Amino acid sequence: MPSRRLAAVFLLAGLVGAACGGSASTPGESGGPPAPTDAASGVTASGPPTPAAVLGPSPTPSGSAPPAATAAAAATPAVTARPSRSPAPPTAGPPRPDDFWALVERGIRDAGRLEVAIAGPNDGTLRFEPDASATVIDGVTGYACVGRRAYDGQSGFARVPGTWRCGGPALVAGFRNLGQPIDAWNRTIPTDRGRRESLSIKGDTWTWRYRATSPFYGGAVTASVTMDRATRRITGAQRSDPTGSTRYRFRYGADFPPITIPRE
Repeated sequence: MPSRRLAAVFLLAGLVGAACGGSASTPGESGGPPAPTDAASGVTASGPPTPAAVLGPSPTPSGSAPPAATAAAAATPAVTARPSRSPAPPTAGPPRPDDFWALVERGIRDAGRLEVAIAGPNDGTLRFEPDASATVIDGVTGYACVGRRAYDGQSGFARVPGTWRCGGPALVAGFRNLGQPIDAWNRTIPTDRGRRESLSIKGDTWTWRYRATSPFYGGAVTASVTMDRATRRITGAQRSDPTGSTRYRFRYGADFPPITIPRE
């Protein structure tokens, strides 16, 4: 097994190990969407993304109403105001990053299999099925995620503690939290700081952009992913971080064996 290349590609596995801390009591992932918890998102034709507004719930007073108010309410018949005109139907807003990644995940399910070739400082291959994924180097599986369980090939495919997102959801969570695809995702994995997303649209060409600061790489990270809206398939992706530039090539419907956990 080419240990040097494995060490390079499995730096994300190191993040997984850091998340687990070697303890079986690692909390499982919640059932919410894999979107970043602190990333601002927006839709722009150019320039910086527009932060999303966050509205908190209105405070609700506690206790009973004063007797006078209760009596007045009982004595006054209710009047239903009739609007002068019918309210306008709600209008759909422009697509947002959530919509982009929902379509990406649907495209993976439609194709059944997706292979991602990584060309950059950390070459390698990622394979995705709708609910399973793996890292493969020179035909050798080194890390796999199947049935919401992750397995580390560098440790004899011992199970990594916790509950994990595999397949398409892992790819989406990796891009939105780390700026790159990943074969297994758990919310305990350390994420980039100051994450920002934006989405630009030109016809059926949708481009998602990402910028953040990576404590793992020690500097700024930028990434972009372009999708053909008509086919829901990614047509190109790239990333830049302190280690260099990386390009990703996506091959939908790739012919590879079903993703399973290797047993020696």
